[in-house]
Order: sequence, then C-alpha cells, then structure tokens
Amino acid sequence: MNASYLITRIVYYSRWLMAVFYGGLIIALTLFGIYYLQKLYKIFINLGGMGSEEVILNMLSMIDMTLIASLIVMVLISGYDSFVMKFSALKDSDPMEDLTHVSSGAIKLKISTAIIVISSIYILEIIMDFPKFKPDEIIWTLVMHGSLVTTGLVLALIESFSHH
Repeated sequence: MNASYLITRIVYYSRWLMAVFYGGLIIALTLFGIYYLQKLYKIFINLGGMGSEEVILNMLSMIDMTLIASLIVMVLISGYDSFVMKFSALKDSDPMEDLTHVSSGAIKLKISTAIIVISSIYILEIIMDFPKFKPDEIIWTLVMHGSLVTTGLVLALIESFSHH
C-alpha cells in the first residue's frame, strides 16, 4: 500500500467526520423546536393582554424562527447528501429525492434568500418598535441588510451565468 493510496483513503473517509456537525444541527433543530413551542405557549397564554402591535411582533418572530429552522434543514439535508452519503443509497426508494436533486448553486440561492428574508423580518420588527433603537443601530442594520441583498444578487447572477 503506497502513501498516496493511504492519504486518499483517509481523505475519503474523513467525510464521515461531517456527520458530527449534522448531528449537532439535528440537536440544535430539536432544541430550537422546543424553544419555539415554549414561545408559542407564552403567546397563547398572554394573547388576551397583548396589543395588536405586540401580536404582530410575536408573529414576525415566529415567522423568523420558522425560516431559521428551514435554513437549518436545508443545510442539513443538502450537506449530508453532498458530503457524507447520498440519500439514494437507502435500500427503499429515496424519500427525499425532490429535496436532494438540487444543484449546489440553487442551494446557495435558497440559503441566501432565506437569510435576506430573515434580515427583512428583523428590519420590519425594528420599524414596528422604532423608538427602542438608536439611529446608528438602525443605519448599521440597513447597511448589513443591503450587503446581504447585494451578495444574494451576485450569487443569483453567478448561478445564472453558470447555466449559459
């Protein structure tokens, strides 16, 4: 057995180390789901004492949390399928065929879009509770959001050019 063969095998099987990270994402998603349910319970219990603005802020928070959970699932499924083991290797028919046959560029766009939407919801929360924030906090939030949107547009252009 020569050294290059051994190195190649080590590199090839090291992909299984990524399973630790995907396991961590599963645990994080579970904990986030528990937190989500706790927040939903608090909203339900306090709903009668909330004003319309507070209800809207809570709903925006719930949407935000759902998008973050979706982002975790996207990274989890696409990353595991790309780097560890193909879901199509399952003995039965592939239950996630529609989820895993997406190009890496499309996944980047989906993730970028999710991040931009999360940022947009945060900006909407700031607008709804405007007096709570300092002007420089608002400006920096808008600058960061603008950079996320610009990055998303650049990724979309790159993906568009790569198909031509």
